[in-house]
This record gives sequence, structure tokens and C-alpha cells, in this order.
Amino acid sequence: MAILFSVVLIVLSACVVVYPFLRRRNPAADDGVTQDAGAPDREMGSLLEDMRILRLDHLSGNIPDGLYQEQLQAYRLQAAIHLRRQAQAQPGGADRELEQEVLILRLSSQVQDLVESEEPISDSDEDPET
Repeated sequence: MAILFSVVLIVLSACVVVYPFLRRRNPAADDGVTQDAGAPDREMGSLLEDMRILRLDHLSGNIPDGLYQEQLQAYRLQAAIHLRRQAQAQPGGADRELEQEVLILRLSSQVQDLVESEEPISDSDEDPET
């Protein structure tokens, strides 16, 4: 009985000592998961930056209204596709999909607010009755 107990203690001790080395031995797998999780965030950040640049170009007069609306709609579509892919890749159920849809609607309303705030302001010096 004492021999069996000694063998079990030796095996447990060896497992405790060897486990961190075996776990640390494959850091590429851990880094791959981290990079995959960060890549979608970079892609979404890039899309949002592109939308911001597009808005600034439109405000400066470099892009006409029609082209601006067309490109903005394309960016919105890309963001929606990206969020859908991200939701399908992650197991999270309906709650995750609902959060993504709310995020899309918020982004869309923020962009719409920006577009509405860009309307030209009439000069107050002009007399509207003449």
C-alpha cells in the first residue's frame, strides 16, 4: 500500500512540474487565437477610419453628394458583412447577433446625424423676402 501511494505521489509531482512546460511549449496556438480576435477589430477600425475620411473629403468639397452617398452605403454594407461574419464565427447565440445589429443601427444613425448636420447653412445677411 505504501508503494502504491508513493507511486501516485511521484506521478502527481511529475505532472505538476511538467505541465507548465508542455502548456508553454505551443505558444503559436495561443498567439493565433489572439491575432484572429484582433484582426476583425482592425478591419472594423479601418472601415470606420475610411468612413471618417470620406466624410471629411465630402465636407471639404472634394466628393460630390451622389458619390458620397454611394460610397458611404458601400462602407455600411462592408461593415454589416464584417459584423455578420464575426457573429457567425463566434459561438454566442442570439444575444451576440442582437448586439451586432444594435451596433450597426447605432453606427448608421450616427452617420445619418453627421450627414444631416452637414447641410449648408444659409447666409443670414440675405433678405429672404427679396
